[in-house]
Amino acid sequence: TVLLRDRDATFPPAFDAAEAERSQATTASGSVSRSSLPAGNPSARALGFSVAGDRAASLALWRRLRDEAHARGLKLILDLPLNHAARAYDRRDGDPWQLGPRTTGARQSAEKLWESWGAAYRYWDFGHAPTREFLRRVALHWLVDEGADGLRLDYVRGVPLDFWRELAAEVEARAPGRLLLGEVLP
Repeated sequence: TVLLRDRDATFPPAFDAAEAERSQATTASGSVSRSSLPAGNPSARALGFSVAGDRAASLALWRRLRDEAHARGLKLILDLPLNHAARAYDRRDGDPWQLGPRTTGARQSAEKLWESWGAAYRYWDFGHAPTREFLRRVALHWLVDEGADGLRLDYVRGVPLDFWRELAAEVEARAPGRLLLGEVLP
């Protein structure tokens, strides 16, 4: 399994299996390989990965990576933050269904702590039905339409439990066998 993490949804300019093998980090069980590619991380640039934001090229590169990884028997798990987005996220351009998702300020203690550190996040408004629909569609897009093998869901405590239950049921119905893995911090 390969876990890609890139907060700006950009992808490497090419999939190089040899480079992926050299840069992998294996868990104690030996079951997960991880390529960590956070945007702006100097190590991503050092490995030759681009962090430029051409969305069409990024999606084409994702598809190439997916196809090549699957051909080699690898599974891809995407890091997906459904609790928050960067303040710079353009909700008009990033809303292909024109649902008009809304954000709020920090509400939970962890979010307030991050804000005190200067975090530049907007938090999704789960009290707004179109926002919930938008986030559901985003998750299903990556699993059903784009062929991700699973999602690593960032800060799951920041999302209402009923949303996770609904999403898990729909993933099971529409993309059986796909992994949903939640990050929980103490």
